[in-house]
Amino acid sequence: MNPDRWRQVEAACHRALARAPAERRAFLDEACAGDADLRREVESLMAQASKVREFLETPAARAPGAEPAGGRPAGEVAVALSPGARLGPYEIAAFVGAGGMGEVYQARDTRLGRPVAIKVLPPGLAADAERRQVYVRDLQEIDARPLAGTEAAGNPFFSPDGRWIGFGAGGKLKKVALDGGAVVTFADAPQFRGGSWGDDGTILFSRGGPGAGLLRVSAGGGEPEEVTRPDPALRELDHRWPQHLPGGRAALFDITSEALEHGVGAIDLETGRRRVLVENASSPRWSPTGHLLFGRHGIVYAAPLDPQRLGQADRGTWLRPYRADRSTTSVEVEPRASASCLPSRDHAKL
Repeated sequence: MNPDRWRQVEAACHRALARAPAERRAFLDEACAGDADLRREVESLMAQASKVREFLETPAARAPGAEPAGGRPAGEVAVALSPGARLGPYEIAAFVGAGGMGEVYQARDTRLGRPVAIKVLPPGLAADAERRQVYVRDLQEIDARPLAGTEAAGNPFFSPDGRWIGFGAGGKLKKVALDGGAVVTFADAPQFRGGSWGDDGTILFSRGGPGAGLLRVSAGGGEPEEVTRPDPALRELDHRWPQHLPGGRAALFDITSEALEHGVGAIDLETGRRRVLVENASSPRWSPTGHLLFGRHGIVYAAPLDPQRLGQADRGTWLRPYRADRSTTSVEVEPRASASCLPSRDHAKL
């Protein structure tokens, strides 16, 4: 399904669901105008939405005698969020239920106008890396599926052909095929701080930790080679969150300095020459619109940047496309150049 068709299906589905059940058939008759394929696709999406609604309307299950989230006595439920409370773009509508894994709320995505389910984990579970896992969702589907072998994974990234996902787990850099299969381990990464898979079949990554620079390793395995090294004369502590730029000759990365200051760096992978593009900025990402995106003090900025010339980003044309809370420092850009922002404590979409 092409993007235009998907937008047509999604829009019709949302308008239909906004109507009373008794009115939806007549609406679809008019909206689909005899297009049987369109109607079938819309009704399929509506059916998936109904599954989500059933989940929202079903109280969370609890094993007999189990304690609810936070270690409270069985039978006692202390609701942490009230209707109208906000979690980023999500507005809480109602408390659904609580169980041993947390509390579930019905909420509304204020950006898209969609109903969503929010699960709030107890602090002990939220901080447990062993409970993390990479999930994959087709953009045309509602449900996401867990990717086997990615338990305790962090900071996932795609291969250029979209067939593999690289990630860090257990102090190692790993990869797994998107359609499943054995997980392949091919480098040490004790405190993995991001990877980028280039068109040339190599992966740039940071092992993380004091003194860590960027390394490059073949996606087929082998010994990693050093690409950058933090410069003590510039008070640099480490380099992290790399991203290949179009053409594969250069890459962006995040420079962490003393006092936890950040800067956006760029390196020519052929000559090794590197420079600082933007000071007091973090988590750089390249957008196909021709912009460098980065986080600074809870605001995501964009500035024009020619990836072939790597000149300093034009300071006179800052844009402010999204204001987040003060903890937001991570930026992700989708292939069609829409950006999403993640809290600083959550640098990966898991």
